Amino acid sequence: MRLRQCNLAPLAALALAFAMALVSACKSQACVPGKQVACACPGGKQGVQACDADGSRYLPCICTSTPTQATAPALAPPPRRKKQIRCGSLTCDTACCATFNPPTCTKDPTQCARTDQGEAVVYECDGPEDCVTGKVCCLVPEKTVIGAVCVPREECSGSFQHPRYGIMVTVKKVCHANFDCDVSEMCGPFANATDILTCNK
Repeated sequence: MRLRQCNLAPLAALALAFAMALVSACKSQACVPGKQVACACPGGKQGVQACDADGSRYLPCICTSTPTQATAPALAPPPRRKKQIRCGSLTCDTACCATFNPPTCTKDPTQCARTDQGEAVVYECDGPEDCVTGKVCCLVPEKTVIGAVCVPREECSGSFQHPRYGIMVTVKKVCHANFDCDVSEMCGPFANATDILTCNK
């Protein structure tokens, strides 16, 4: 009896390709895209690292130095661009009046249209890039105006009793993505605020 010789190379290649496709389809994410976690830094300090866009790995730890540490001379900051505040389908360079739809741009935030009760929604920034160094874009619900304004970082925290509604209101940092927020916060929608995301715990 004679055995017939077969070329099994194409069959082996097909089996290998199938196995590789199966493995890649079953690959799970290492982390949740955009999620930030604490990480260790030199000197016992704490830094932050974020999961990359496809969830395959955490990006390198970002360590910030304290003013008491010896650090290399700081580089000059990049030239500041003018504000670009999202305002519905528009982009404003001074402020956005978002009390009514559609929102509109204005050069004078005090001139934004108000409701019959005198209330207004005014955004003078929509993220940290619209503020100078040391300040953050902060969403501050006040008596008659919900405003996004640049304030010193330490002033954009806590909560207070709303003078008109009598409820506790939390002051929030405005963000575009998780990296604009503290490690324990996530960037997401804030109540009924149009076109604004805030850092939420």
